[in-house]
Amino acid sequence: MRLLVGLPLAESVAVTWSVLSARLDDRFDGELTHEVDKLRSYSRNAVDAATGRPPTNVSELLPDYLAHNLPGGYVTYFSVVDGRAERRSAQRPPARLDRDAAFVSRAIRARTPV
Repeated sequence: MRLLVGLPLAESVAVTWSVLSARLDDRFDGELTHEVDKLRSYSRNAVDAATGRPPTNVSELLPDYLAHNLPGGYVTYFSVVDGRAERRSAQRPPARLDRDAAFVSRAIRARTPV
């Protein structure tokens, strides 16, 4: 009797988990694509306030980008330049992943979303 109830219940949980996991992956992909598009757009039009010229490298581009593009709740941006976390957005993050050397190292090596 337990088997008759347990198997369908386990199958239902597995299907639900699979659907929710796929939706979450789609949401993350959409968010990452949106942020990449915003950064690309900003980099095409960016002007260094101090010089009046476009930034010549990532270290010049990212501080202004992080200052002008405030993330939503529970989101923090940080930049990685030359293999180390360089800057982060101004609001206090729920977790300081920019200080987690293992995470930063993994993010640097990633070729798909982490």
